[in-house]
Amino acid sequence: MGDPKIDGAQRLYDRAMHQHAQISNLSERELRELREICKDAISEFGATNQDKKADLAGVLDEVEQRLKPPTFKEVIDRAQAALTKPFVRLGKVGSALLVVFGLIAIAYGIRAMIPHPELVHLSHPNEEGPNVDYASLQKEVAGLREQIAKLSHPISGNGGQTAPHIVSPSNTLGIDLWAAGPRLANIAAGMVSFAYFKYGSGLASIDRAFAANAAEAARRKMLWGAYFEVKLNQDPVAQAKAFCSGLKATDFTLPPALATDELGTNASGIAEQSETLRRVAEEVEAELHVHPVIYGTTSYLLSLSDTRLARYPIWVAAYRPQPPSFKSSIWSGWTFWQFSDGEEGANPELNGVDVSLYKGTRESLAGLLQSLKIN
Repeated sequence: MGDPKIDGAQRLYDRAMHQHAQISNLSERELRELREICKDAISEFGATNQDKKADLAGVLDEVEQRLKPPTFKEVIDRAQAALTKPFVRLGKVGSALLVVFGLIAIAYGIRAMIPHPELVHLSHPNEEGPNVDYASLQKEVAGLREQIAKLSHPISGNGGQTAPHIVSPSNTLGIDLWAAGPRLANIAAGMVSFAYFKYGSGLASIDRAFAANAAEAARRKMLWGAYFEVKLNQDPVAQAKAFCSGLKATDFTLPPALATDELGTNASGIAEQSETLRRVAEEVEAELHVHPVIYGTTSYLLSLSDTRLARYPIWVAAYRPQPPSFKSSIWSGWTFWQFSDGEEGANPELNGVDVSLYKGTRESLAGLLQSLKIN
């Protein structure tokens, strides 16, 4: 028999290569997941399979270039790496050239700090100087400040459209996190009222950020739950048991959430997904005695028609500035709405973070788990 660890690394490698073949069509979230798959595979291979590790490193590099930098520092780091790479390849000669260019840049920086005689008058409107309309300039500056204030709102959906109007006392703001994104400890306390953390995907290992995020949520006395990605090619009962066994050891305060691979909307694919999803949900009910939440895009959830799923609240992913008017043959509305995938938003503490709303107050959310309990 082969080494289980290497076999697992091989499966991760195959998955990474398969996703890499479609990299131009991957979303921001899928790119982050591909990055984590590559890192996990490299780690699992250990000191073996150097060629495959090189392949994975190449994929990682491409993914990093396609991902939007989460912070301004990352922008600078990438620029520095791109600029210094040619010099590094030249060895000592390159290092010497880099020093020379650095000295030139410093010299120009110092020169730029010395006021130019022709520009000095710009900062002294009472002195004789160029004919400048300072009243108009002040109006333009005020207008720019107003635009910046709008763009700096921490809650934003795709297209840069801020959505302050959707956050009110009648609904509750939250996030979901996984290993590819920030940790809860890096997000300011009080910024959101609840959080969901990725527990795992199928029968694979637990998401490596789950324990730390759950512990931080408990420390903050924050409402939190776990979500689980159901795999269609794995036994649904075994997946549910693996998920529930881990949750039983925690003090989660929100109902568990389930998501499936979305493989298109053909009839056979939807029927398979619906059946697998239902079996996992029913096993979760049997293990944890609570109805789970079902997560998916609007089109995916609308395609489901098994009325046995109607007892589960839904979490709709719809990246838009207005709440979706969701209604299907099963559900009459949404309970959670994920309105941003973290690609937009000027607040760096929420960059790369999925942001959602719960339709109800925080007090109502605090009682959701109890209301979904099965006696």
